[in-house]
Amino acid sequence: MRIVIRADASRWIGSGHVMRCLVLADALKARGDEVVFACRPQAGELTTVIQQRGHAVVLLPEVENPPIPSHNADYEAWLQVPWPLDCQQVQDALQPADWVIVDHYGIPAEWEQQLAQAWDCRILAIDDLCRPHCCDLLVDQTALRAPSDYAAQVPAHCRALVGAEYALLSPLFAQWRAKLEGQARDPANVLVSMGGIDEPNATLKVLRALEAEPLQLTVLLSPRAPHYQAVKAYCQQHADCITHIDFCQDMAALMAEHGLAIGAPGSTSWERACLGLPSVVVPLAENQMLICDNLVRAEAALCVPVDKIGTELVPALQQLRNDYTHFQAQNRALCDGQGSLRVLGHMIDD
Repeated sequence: MRIVIRADASRWIGSGHVMRCLVLADALKARGDEVVFACRPQAGELTTVIQQRGHAVVLLPEVENPPIPSHNADYEAWLQVPWPLDCQQVQDALQPADWVIVDHYGIPAEWEQQLAQAWDCRILAIDDLCRPHCCDLLVDQTALRAPSDYAAQVPAHCRALVGAEYALLSPLFAQWRAKLEGQARDPANVLVSMGGIDEPNATLKVLRALEAEPLQLTVLLSPRAPHYQAVKAYCQQHADCITHIDFCQDMAALMAEHGLAIGAPGSTSWERACLGLPSVVVPLAENQMLICDNLVRAEAALCVPVDKIGTELVPALQQLRNDYTHFQAQNRALCDGQGSLRVLGHMIDD
């Protein structure tokens, strides 16, 4: 099969959309399929990362004066151009495909319908917002989501694959999950990972809140983040208890080294769940609130708002430590790490 993936990463979008698409792209390429990413160049993009993973990237025309999102749910600005133009530019830049995978909050159902008609292809939409799609397969990896949530949002023939059992995780997570079963882990080793961008600088707020705590912290923050230099300087000043990492090729191995985590409630929520890693989640955008609420409902995590890190983070960590075994079990029950194989099976069978 030939597969085109339309996804972007940027300072506003973050890296999660491209990263979860890369998991599916790796699985497709491993079975001999041709995979091409279509991305628009912009600040904070992940073109190099995609290429380093062995996938082709076709760059759409760069926007000279891109719009600046007016709020963190300004998804039209994320796309940078009107959706009809984006759809046409994809058709102009690439050859038709058997499947088009769309993972972009700025792309509406009309885009999917137009491209499906133009290329006579099938559409796989990856989303978390429970919004309308014109697709053949829908993947929403949000825990506790039900297929009925999409009953009025997708065509009757569409198969909705929803819940954390469809989380698109690297196969390494399932491998580490098996290795870690029954092993003791130290909750004093804490991983801090607020995503690839961390626009509100939650990372530095977390580090300052934990300055007096007897913890060993590992901070993962990319040089693409706008507050990277400030975080890096702080970590260097506290090198006795903080290790800073720019990039990690094997997130499963990194998470396996830690007993607790503090992070944004994006795709990494399901990675942490797979490995039984209890966490404090800090929502950085409106679209992350449902994930936060569901993780708390599932008793897999505790939620601390970004503006209350200074007062609520330490008590939340203590609560996780007090009931550590329970939180571990609740995380493992959410996600087994086999989601990408389940999604791939539906692409092949449908």
